[in-house]
Amino acid sequence: MDKKIKILIPLFYDYYLYNYIYNLALKLTKNNFDVTFITFDEKVRQKNFKNKKVKILNGPTIIRFLLNRSNFFFFRFFLWLLSYIWSIKLKKIYNFIILPTDIKPIWYCLGSFIPSITIVNATNMMDLDLLKRSRDKFFFIDKFMGRKAINIQGLGSSDIITVPGYKFKENYEILLKEY
Repeated sequence: MDKKIKILIPLFYDYYLYNYIYNLALKLTKNNFDVTFITFDEKVRQKNFKNKKVKILNGPTIIRFLLNRSNFFFFRFFLWLLSYIWSIKLKKIYNFIILPTDIKPIWYCLGSFIPSITIVNATNMMDLDLLKRSRDKFFFIDKFMGRKAINIQGLGSSDIITVPGYKFKENYEILLKEY
């Protein structure tokens, strides 16, 4: 008997740029994947009401508290620490993660421990080939210590980053063959 692949989608807050994720989750459940959203926002739950197969869990309250205050070094440091611990725990449950972005510490940590893909929907990266990232060991230290980069797009934790455009379908076909 085949075991269902468990996919995690950490969509902490509903944001209009991430509306494609709801349709993606619907298609994944139709293709027999086990999809779970983790959120802090009731709107995410409401937008998934049509899809009864999608599980929706509330994220930890302490992560929400720290995430909303992460501009302050003290809170940011503890956000990094707790995000790593939580990510290690989730790694034991989920096979794959779909990140809406990885510029926040929590998304970065989740992508570091769980095989992941980030779907960037910004036009500044439109129609690029599939990018496979390599992890810089020193970048890990900078991130853990709470260093804030102005723009880390393209330097995140996901194993794979893809973007919409004419290469979109081709990139997913490549991914399906590799994974």
